[in-house]
Formats: sequence, C-alpha cells, structure tokens
Amino acid sequence: MFHKSIFQLMKKGKWDQVRTRLDKLLSENDAEPSSRSSSSSSLLRSLKRELSSHDFSMQNALLRCLSFKPPLDIVESIIELYPQQVKETDYFGATALHVANLGCDIDVIERRTIS
Repeated sequence: MFHKSIFQLMKKGKWDQVRTRLDKLLSENDAEPSSRSSSSSSLLRSLKRELSSHDFSMQNALLRCLSFKPPLDIVESIIELYPQQVKETDYFGATALHVANLGCDIDVIERRTIS
C-alpha cells in the first residue's frame, strides 16, 4: 500500500497521494481499536513513525512539508495529527511560521501559534 516515503511524495508534488495517507491516518485515530486490520495498522504505524520523526537538521514533518509549498489542507492535516509541531524548532531555531513565511500561505500556522 505505502511504498514511497510520504516526504518523497511531497517533494514530487504528489499531493493527492499525501492527502490519501493523511486521511487514512486521521480516520485511524478516530476508529475503534477493534475495527482496525493488522496489516493496515502496521502500515499506519510506519507512517506515524515517519511523521513524528525529525530529519538530520531537526526538522519535523510540518517543517519539512512546508518546504515543499503544500496545499493548505495538507498543512491542516499534519497540524491536526501533531499540533505540537507548530511550535517546535529546527536546528537553526526556525519554527513552522518562519518556514511558511518563505512562500506558503501562513494563515493556518498563525492561528495555531497564537492559540
């Protein structure tokens, strides 16, 4: 089901595939544990690990995603899954608001930073 890294898909601008993965993860969070299949759960656990990890420059999933200039709904999904990532900083001290200010629509980041 998931063959490529979600970040490879982001880099290539394959936002529909990114959206599909995030939607599955969001619905998994809402589902009852007994309704989850083991193969699906394993793949989703892998995706959760990938999204909750940091790269070599200490960028979280939100920071990495923003560097690819994603659609707003993708940013909102990541924030819904990992709200703490809005205020985390990378190795250089940059937050999501800093990265978003480099060319993304920053409205959603501003709202989450203020709240």
